[in-house]
Amino acid sequence: MIPSADVADLRFAFRSNPQDIGVGLYNPSTGEIRIGSFDLVTGGQGHQGLADRLGITKYIEWRGFLVSSDGRFLPTSHFNLVDGALTMTQPHADFVRQELRQAGLLS
Repeated sequence: MIPSADVADLRFAFRSNPQDIGVGLYNPSTGEIRIGSFDLVTGGQGHQGLADRLGITKYIEWRGFLVSSDGRFLPTSHFNLVDGALTMTQPHADFVRQELRQAGLLS
C-alpha cells in the first residue's frame, strides 16, 4: 500500500543523489505506507517533516522507518516510541519490509 507516486519520486531522488535517504511512515491500523526523500520532501526534518508535509497530526497512529538508495531498510524512528522503543516492532517491520520489497525499493 505504498502510493506509486511516492515510489517514483523516491527513485528520482535516489538517482539525483544516491546519498539521500528515504523516510517512511506506516499506519498499522490502515496499512498505509508513505515515503519521501529526506532531502527533497522532508526539508531535512526527517519523519516529522514527512508527517507535516502529508498533514499527519495523529502521530500516535504512525510508525517510522528509513530506506537507503542501495536497498537497506532501517525500522527506526522516534515515531516508534509509542511501542516502547525507537525500533519498530517485528510484525510492523516485517509488513513494511514486504511492501518495500514489492515496490522494488529493497534488495
